[in-house]
Amino acid sequence: RRQQLGVSETDVLCFTAAGLRPVKGYAYQLQALRYLEGQAIFPRLKFAWAGDGPLRGFLNNRIAEIAFTEKIHLLGHVSNVVEWLDAADIFILPSLGEGMPGSVLEAMAKGVPVIATRAGGTPGALGDCGQSLPDTADDNARAHDMAEAIRYWAEDKKARRSAGARGRDRVAAHFTRRRMLDAYMEAIEKVLVNN
Repeated sequence: RRQQLGVSETDVLCFTAAGLRPVKGYAYQLQALRYLEGQAIFPRLKFAWAGDGPLRGFLNNRIAEIAFTEKIHLLGHVSNVVEWLDAADIFILPSLGEGMPGSVLEAMAKGVPVIATRAGGTPGALGDCGQSLPDTADDNARAHDMAEAIRYWAEDKKARRSAGARGRDRVAAHFTRRRMLDAYMEAIEKVLVNN
């Protein structure tokens, strides 16, 4: 997958899998890249965004407008997300609204370090196994925080590997299908007993 995009072994591939809709925060990821321009790590950063939706045309135009067509690849709908996670160095979910984000758990299960906003159940999934971005209503601050997180993870391969390993362990300990079904059953039983 890296070869398909022209991503070298020394490049850092940041992968996002989410619908191309405003709530998924792609605008902040674009703005974060603008903050990273001129920094030493910037030439090595590459992005692959899997998903489709109403923002595709806008994102295509905006990416061309800011001359990032070699840096950001819109993959469209993909059925092989696991292959892209295997190729990725960092997983980013800049979403402004989530339930329990399966994409974050999938990335963690594959040992890919995660940068994510604190939307919905994301902090509970992520724990201390990645970079949880601070809550803010300031769009510029949100993009700046994301840029700093990307820079940190991109520059420190050892930290990425350590966070990835912690994430894999966390998913195995807390988010297996059996464990989650047991937790749902326990919650249902509590509600039934109390009514």
